[in-house]
Amino acid sequence: MFMTFIAISILSAVFITMYLYLLRASTMATEAQRLYAEAAQERLEVIYNPAEENLTIRNTGGISVVLKYLVERDESAGQAKIMDFAEKLSNTVLSPNETTWIIYSKSNAENDLLIVTERGNVFRAQEAAQTGPGIGQFVMKLNPTHITISSGSTGQTTLILISDQAYEGDPVQINIRDCPKNWDCSISQNPVELDPGSQNITIITIQVKGKKGDYSLLIEGIGSGGETEYATLTVTVS
Repeated sequence: MFMTFIAISILSAVFITMYLYLLRASTMATEAQRLYAEAAQERLEVIYNPAEENLTIRNTGGISVVLKYLVERDESAGQAKIMDFAEKLSNTVLSPNETTWIIYSKSNAENDLLIVTERGNVFRAQEAAQTGPGIGQFVMKLNPTHITISSGSTGQTTLILISDQAYEGDPVQINIRDCPKNWDCSISQNPVELDPGSQNITIITIQVKGKKGDYSLLIEGIGSGGETEYATLTVTVS
């Protein structure tokens, strides 16, 4: 009788151990599936403007993204420089449709810039269009790039568009992305006429409401030929 009790106890212990192991394995598999599904939803649009040394990152996916590392890769030398985003940004979490930017100077103009997220995804920065002989592009600049507005008041900045001689002369459609719903963001002239080798301006007016803080608005310019350029406006609500 005593031996039977020992045998039953041993079998019970074995079954309990196996059950706990299978439960743990199932939990780990479920967690891995969840992480994989979340990683698959991450989408970032990354634009680097070498003229202004400005790296703009926009979350175009349906899930918040934690920015982990910025990697400058020198493929020819087989080397990489790694920067932790926590050193540059007070908040490394980028919500859907949110944009952030940092100032970054490349060691070499030919190097790639890569964004690594906490979930392990890697996104390569695209370089903003630059003017030059035969390129057939335009650039956009804001003056000023940073405005301070009291809540309930209005502020303005000038958007300057410059084309090279090879540009085809298409009007440029201007879009203000990330304008908060309770703000009024308007453009005086849109689209903006732009001839080859010329310059034109339009005025961006922002009426702000709501809580104080710093906000980044991504200004997008699209030529009818598909050329795209970006500029970032920082608005401080005081």
